[in-house]
Amino acid sequence: MSEINNKIIKINPDVVFYHIEKCAGSSIENMLYIYFQNIYLDKEIYIPKKNDYNHYKEEQKTFFEENQFRVILSHISFNHSLSIFPQHLSITCIRNPIDRLISHYYYFDFDDYKVPLHSLNEEELLTYINKKLAILWRISGETYNIDIAFNNLKKIKIILIFEKINDDIVKLNKVLNHYFDKPNLELIMNKSNITTNNYYSENLQKDINSIKQLNSSKLNDEIQLYNYVCEMDDADRFNLKYDDAVNVDDVVDDVVDDVVDDVVDGLVDGLVDVVDVVDVVDVVDVVDVVDVVDVIELVDDVVDDVDELSI
Repeated sequence: MSEINNKIIKINPDVVFYHIEKCAGSSIENMLYIYFQNIYLDKEIYIPKKNDYNHYKEEQKTFFEENQFRVILSHISFNHSLSIFPQHLSITCIRNPIDRLISHYYYFDFDDYKVPLHSLNEEELLTYINKKLAILWRISGETYNIDIAFNNLKKIKIILIFEKINDDIVKLNKVLNHYFDKPNLELIMNKSNITTNNYYSENLQKDINSIKQLNSSKLNDEIQLYNYVCEMDDADRFNLKYDDAVNVDDVVDDVVDDVVDDVVDGLVDGLVDVVDVVDVVDVVDVVDVVDVVDVIELVDDVVDDVDELSI
């Protein structure tokens, strides 16, 4: 066995939250920890705040293999050579790369530099940026390779967006409840590790302008990655098309259940035609779970050879 294979941490978790720095990761970790305590034993959940180790890395190989955690909530890079997991429910959250970079600087590094980010000279600023692109670094498995990052991105089951976090938590709650068959569990997010340095808010626009004036190919790659996620529809970001993420029949049942109250009196008497479901689905409060078009596609896929749905 090669040296690298000897270093691989061999565990088979059910769920992994890939915490990217300054993307609401600590808040999401804590929220998921509370949620999964209702499903798993506490000893089956790894979260840095309750363990001696703060990061998932090679030096902790024995620790992780001995504990065989089923849920990992931690700073961890997707498909890293030391931690390639079998099939699992993967979750992450990304953020506007420039905003994330500035927040990272003032939270982690300001005390070392002691000046606003835009006060760094061009060489210092470019060097800092290229070393701190956490989204590209984490999603590419710590390679900074944009092609690997895009390939890995397509494998991540649930991708939250920092700028949409409140709405995304509602959607994540519904997906997890379907996935684990826990209809009454609620995700509650309390914000933590917020960048409160006054320099952050006072210098934000100047910092943004300074970063935009630089030509960092790595930053451009990360922005490309972020824009790609922002253009994804909910069905792809929450992977509702996967049977292991949410049961398609359950989605259809939910649609029918919601539609009944709105259409049974005016449109139908005993049966709901598929066409009627499609016609009225836009008045049903399911659009916060998945785009209407995707609901229609799911209905079409499941009832392809059926003319009517019983209510």
